[in-house]
Parts: sequence; C-alpha cells; structure tokens
Amino acid sequence: MKQEYRDEISSLRQQLRALQSKPAPAAPKPVGITDEAKAYRAQTQSMLSQAEQIRSGYSAQLASIAERQKIYDQTMASRSAALTRQGEEQMAALRSQSAKERETAAQEAAVRSANQRRAELAPRLQIQPAGETPTTGGTQPFKRRRQQFGDTKPYGGLAINSQTLNV
Repeated sequence: MKQEYRDEISSLRQQLRALQSKPAPAAPKPVGITDEAKAYRAQTQSMLSQAEQIRSGYSAQLASIAERQKIYDQTMASRSAALTRQGEEQMAALRSQSAKERETAAQEAAVRSANQRRAELAPRLQIQPAGETPTTGGTQPFKRRRQQFGDTKPYGGLAINSQTLNV
C-alpha cells in the first residue's frame, strides 16, 4: 500500500512539473466597441425608455381604474344596504298589515258566529206580556206601590190582644 501511495505522489509531481513548464496563456486582446454595437445599444436604450414610459402610463391607468373600482364597490355596497333595509321595512309593514288583517278577520268571524247563534235562537223566541212591575224609570221609590193598598191590612203585624208586640 505504501508503494501505491508513492507511485501516486510521483505521478502528481510529474504533472505539476509539466504544468509549470508550459508558458501561461496570453491574455485576450481587448476588443473595441464597433459603431454597429453603439447604434444597437442606442436603439435598445430608446426602446427601453419607451417601454418604461408605456409601463408608467399603464400604472397610472391601473391606479385610476382601481380607484374607480373602489368607488363603484362602495356605491354598490351602500345601495345594497339601502335596498336590504328598504326590503326589511316593507316586510315589517306587510307583517303588521297581515297581523291587523288577521285580527280584523278574527273579530269579523266572532261577530258573524255570534250573529248566527242569535239568528238560530230567533225561532224559539216567545213574546210574553210585560210583568206586573211598572216601568216608571228612576222615580219608582217615590211612587206608591200597588201592594201597599191591596188586600193587606195596614196593621197586620200588630197583635193587640196578646201581650206581645209583633212587628
């Protein structure tokens, strides 16, 4: 194994000597910029500046469009909220009107059924003569009643013959 290392080291030394003995490669010759290259460079520079101007114009247009879109979205949101609120108010009005109509219908149904019950009782109704009590309004306590002057004796509750007084 030592021998293998020695052989490898000696081959690497030989390669190093061979590389050191070769002359260094010559530096490349500087090439001057030709007129065509200068014209091409000027043309590309002008194209880049035009592209930059167009891009900045597009950026301004995009900013304007974004601002208009924002205003449109806000307007639509406010309109939507107003329509939603208006719809809710209309639904509330319809609900209250419907409740009033149901209440009115229930009252009408109750009146109708009461009238129908009274109408059913009408054939059984019997007309009778007025009672013996006179209808003299609010003056009745001040009038003498028939019973005071009828068959009753005025001093019927007094028993004179007995020794007690029955009232």
